[in-house]
Amino acid sequence: VNARYIKTAGYEGNPYIEALPRGYSYMEIQYAYNKPVTVPTVDELQAMDEYEQEDSVDILDNFRVSLPFHTLLEKQFHQALISSYKRRKIIEDSDYDVHLTIKGKDVVTHNKLVPKNMSDPAIGFTLLGTSGCGKSTGINMLLSHYPQTIFHNWDSWQRRVQIVYLLVHCTPNSNFQKLYENIGEAIDNA
Repeated sequence: VNARYIKTAGYEGNPYIEALPRGYSYMEIQYAYNKPVTVPTVDELQAMDEYEQEDSVDILDNFRVSLPFHTLLEKQFHQALISSYKRRKIIEDSDYDVHLTIKGKDVVTHNKLVPKNMSDPAIGFTLLGTSGCGKSTGINMLLSHYPQTIFHNWDSWQRRVQIVYLLVHCTPNSNFQKLYENIGEAIDNA
């Protein structure tokens, strides 16, 4: 998406932070994360053939309910983004070319984002839970609120591409080479 900036107290003028959507409030999380489904009535089920009845059960796969950890997940993800971007600075130079390929077209930009201090740690969080408890579904619902790629100042020499997040699949029983390939593929997909 093209950047739309929201003034953010304490981070005025940081385009990477001000281009992010506001985090969901508790009530917005309840609304966004609850996904009711409409199931057929008893009369409608009786009017269906066997295949239609079995197919109607698949509707239940779309049912979602907000879980207690979703609020914390939203806040931690938003905080991780803010913390990361406040520890970075933009280096711009109209004489410095950074070559990118976007949608199959060669694009030149003249800036990059670097850490302000080498000692600034990367901020993150860990989401742990048993299989089937809703971790992946929670992450999918969380990420639906954020654009993956944001374009800044696209019509000027100061144009920038901001990749907000990457979805990297870690292949089981593989090595770092495969992980790096998967990271590159996630960047290409973004």
